[in-house]
Amino acid sequence: MSPSKKLIGELTEKSGPCTLKVKIVQKLRPVCSPKKTKYQRYVMQDEKGDEISATVFGDDVDMYDKTINQHGQYEISNAKIKVVKKEYQRRPGQLEMQFTPYTTIRSLFGANDGESTVNYVALSSIVPNFDTTELHDVVGIALFLEPNRTVSKKDGSGDVNVRELVLFDDSVKHPMTISVWGDLAKNECERVSSLIESPTVIGITSLRVSNYKGFSLSTSLSTQFIFDPSGERPATLTQWAASNVDTLNSMRTRVLEARLSKIHPKLLKVVDLNSKKDDEIIAGEKVWLYGHIVEVESKGIRLYLGCDTCGQKTELDRGQQFTCKSNYCREKLRTSVPRMTLSFQFTDDTATVKLSAFTEDAQKILDTSADHMYGMGSEERDHFLREIGVELVKKAFYVEVAPAPGLVISHMLRWLLKRVSFDRPQGL
Repeated sequence: MSPSKKLIGELTEKSGPCTLKVKIVQKLRPVCSPKKTKYQRYVMQDEKGDEISATVFGDDVDMYDKTINQHGQYEISNAKIKVVKKEYQRRPGQLEMQFTPYTTIRSLFGANDGESTVNYVALSSIVPNFDTTELHDVVGIALFLEPNRTVSKKDGSGDVNVRELVLFDDSVKHPMTISVWGDLAKNECERVSSLIESPTVIGITSLRVSNYKGFSLSTSLSTQFIFDPSGERPATLTQWAASNVDTLNSMRTRVLEARLSKIHPKLLKVVDLNSKKDDEIIAGEKVWLYGHIVEVESKGIRLYLGCDTCGQKTELDRGQQFTCKSNYCREKLRTSVPRMTLSFQFTDDTATVKLSAFTEDAQKILDTSADHMYGMGSEERDHFLREIGVELVKKAFYVEVAPAPGLVISHMLRWLLKRVSFDRPQGL
């Protein structure tokens, strides 16, 4: 008697032999546990959108890794259904699938006979939706790869490797930054580094949208680098790259200069800054200006209560602790404190540019704290701003500016204030 066909939502711990028709929505890379046990996890989805995962261990990892492909559709029979260990459950009673020697996995690809098909998309088609869990497969030409560095994990469990990779294709005016994490930063990126000077097209799968630097991409646990991508999109881009070597070399040089602007800063006149077009600027490029504020007005000051770490606004009372759910804090315990922004016109007498300084830089410019400003009455605050305004119109200082995230998203060039210095910056 053949196993009965079921949907994932119909499964229970007591489900007997059954057959599931699923699509592999996540194929995580094989990794080793702290006890050096090799394992790999798969996340499967049925036609109703319900999901279940399966984890394989030890010698089975290589066998299933060759059999099961990302995005593949399979009919899986005679797998064991069990409850996930309580410490790993994301919801009460969560189930997982366990493959046994009696489990059969049949590909439903038909003519492709189980070969993985990757739906590569153009970089321009990726929408900056930071709340989605959607993953993207892309192809592009690597223009820049930063050296490997380590950063502390947000959960405090140690350090992790990360490298920024700048990728370009024929659909965008501005290259896309990809944060490459963990083992990929050490292993796959070594091969990528050898391709930086060539117009070679590479594929990168399962990238998630990130709000890092406004809008970028980031690798996931399912991400794989494909150095010989196949299909219509890679073939089209390869032809374009071969015909546009000069364009790629020029873009590569501009990206490198933008990255070096952190080490070798440049001082610009405001009139030259204002004359720049969006296609002349690379995301992440920074320049310095030297001048003074035109005028300080009360309407240019915004005071509010926000997170003491990320600055996100809150309606809670001053000094009250709360769980901040911003993408930066990720549900850490924070405190509601006074924050402020200062909007002003900045000039060096060649032209003016509108800038906004956030709490730390605003405090430096006004030479007072947000806490002090928040405690003032409106009349006292107006009097303070009139007095400090007279001094600031005469007092020149340096501001570092960079293009806002809209440059990559919508090709709109606006300048964001990044730093303030009353002393000449080093190297300028």
